[in-house]
Amino acid sequence: SDARTIHADLNASYPHAKHFAADVRDDAMDRAGITDGMFALCVDFATARLTVESGKIYAIRRSLDGGKTHETIIRKAMAYSDRTEYQADSSRTGYGTLTVASGSAVDDQDAQVETIGLVYGVQKIFY
Repeated sequence: SDARTIHADLNASYPHAKHFAADVRDDAMDRAGITDGMFALCVDFATARLTVESGKIYAIRRSLDGGKTHETIIRKAMAYSDRTEYQADSSRTGYGTLTVASGSAVDDQDAQVETIGLVYGVQKIFY
């Protein structure tokens, strides 16, 4: 199993919410200091009763096959009245913006999407 225990401080703003760590497997957010091999420390979106805010970084679960498999990606959100855009902040090109219409659970690439966490920090483990 790939499960690991990560020891990190809980986010002080949400001490009673669930917390989790997401394995970062790309450099889509490297300009924000989040790089491949790190763990994004997250506050659980549902238990913290969060709403998406522009400029904050989130963990997003995406599935292209009706929920059989999924990926978790880290992106910065830009919230508008009619949509939310999840953008990479990378020094490399090729990471597109995912757009989700307000009230929808599907992005512009027909993937099911769910915002699952607010990223509040990162951790790098060497061994």
